[in-house]
Amino acid sequence: MKPFYINNSLVESVWQQQQNYKEVVGKNPTGDVYLYFAGNSIYYPNTEEVFRRTIVENDHYEFLNFKANSASTHVFIRDVHKQWYVTGISQALPDLPSVVNFLKRRYAGRAVTVVGSSAGGYAAIIAGVLLKARCVFAFSPQLDLNALAEAANWDEYQLVRDFKDASSYAPYSNPANFADASGSVPIFYFANSNSEDDQREIEIAKQSRMITTFIFKGDIHGVPVISTLLPHLLAASPEKLMRVANPLKVWDKHIFGFHICGLKYFALLAMYKAYRAIKNVGICLRKKWLAN
Repeated sequence: MKPFYINNSLVESVWQQQQNYKEVVGKNPTGDVYLYFAGNSIYYPNTEEVFRRTIVENDHYEFLNFKANSASTHVFIRDVHKQWYVTGISQALPDLPSVVNFLKRRYAGRAVTVVGSSAGGYAAIIAGVLLKARCVFAFSPQLDLNALAEAANWDEYQLVRDFKDASSYAPYSNPANFADASGSVPIFYFANSNSEDDQREIEIAKQSRMITTFIFKGDIHGVPVISTLLPHLLAASPEKLMRVANPLKVWDKHIFGFHICGLKYFALLAMYKAYRAIKNVGICLRKKWLAN
């Protein structure tokens, strides 16, 4: 059975009619640019009701609340088809190369950093290399889409299978090899050591000469650090990250956070706990409201 987002009229209307990117400009409109590619958790569960509430009504983008401290312009990007951007982000930008070319024209001459998680991490690596970015932050990205397409459920990844041999997609099916071939953009890779979804990718990442790995104790696929650390982590320079990096180390996320921002991390941890508590209260209140 196909998931609802394949050939769903509401999803198609959003893909055809909306830009599916959001630009947030700060005080310096010509300074550094951060690009954030959303992963497949942009809405979940995969139902039309959740899609309508999350995307149509709330216009949700990942990383919107935890963007980098250092940028003057933030651009949030999503793939409503949840198919690793093989159909781009909209009818106007219908594949990943067209998305990258649009970004290249729009932000020409400006320093660019690219961020993404899971499917967004895959897109971030490809876009970062093509844009000659300052660096890429990739959280649990898929690094071999051909293997994923062969192993995964046919219906769930139908568009990946349909497009995997297309000229707009085939060169980018293995982002680690693509990054190594370019030899110019540092990729910082973050994943949890016990995540079943990331075992193969961790080994691929460790073999890449352009990817610097940060592996953490944990089993969750996605961002392995606390969310309130992200603005500081994403603002860290490539030089600082290279100094912190240890390819043989499996990090405790709190020790890593201390390495990134020192004693300030404990304040960020307190903020994170408060944020989670407030979010959990909101979830409980919503469940009660729906029950009534």
